[in-house]
Amino acid sequence: MTNDPPLIGITLGDPVGIGPEIIVKAFSDPGLFQTARPLVLGDIKVLSRARDMLAPSLAIHPIDTPAQGKFSPGTIDIIPLSESEASGSTISRIRNGGFPASSTSSAWNPRASPPPWPWPIMWWIC
Repeated sequence: MTNDPPLIGITLGDPVGIGPEIIVKAFSDPGLFQTARPLVLGDIKVLSRARDMLAPSLAIHPIDTPAQGKFSPGTIDIIPLSESEASGSTISRIRNGGFPASSTSSAWNPRASPPPWPWPIMWWIC
């Protein structure tokens, strides 16, 4: 068993809302990485605009799987979900059950009740 903090996926939410700015502010706090291994799911261009305005020193690190994350202060790990940025394999994996949380639990299956991609948080709120 590992002592790593839990892996937390965070969606950007509405691209013209406050979600991207809140994410940049949260990733600017090094304490975040003591309690979680956070990664963002969303559009790199939207996240980059918020980062450029609020914390230009933060690096944006695109990844295909959580295993590739750096999970370190000064870096925002992101799985790109924009159709124009993501590889077909990443979108396909997410639409076909996502990344399993563990070998004993089943991943959420978006085919059973798919939200509008790439902004799944809006589906949960509405």
